[in-house]
Amino acid sequence: MIGHAQRLGILWAALAAVNLFTSDDFWAIWPGIVIVVFLGLEAAPLLARGWLDAPLARLAVIVAGLALVNLASRSGEPWFLWPAGALVVAYLLRRAWRRAG
Repeated sequence: MIGHAQRLGILWAALAAVNLFTSDDFWAIWPGIVIVVFLGLEAAPLLARGWLDAPLARLAVIVAGLALVNLASRSGEPWFLWPAGALVVAYLLRRAWRRAG
């Protein structure tokens, strides 16, 4: 996992360098967000301890990724709260159904 993260970090650094030398806009943030979310989803089972299970850790990573996209898009509105809320409700329903069954 660490080697995988290092390779993706080097890839993103190369993209950021290309971006800095070729453009005024910082577009390299978008693949950076994708890489961070991908690594977070991959690492979620490692974070699972006690009440924090792997699906909840993945949910937290996805919500954080949505928040990063919201911040990077500079929309000014916290639109990420709507899909985040829907994902939290879906997680809670799934958890309730599993306990009932």
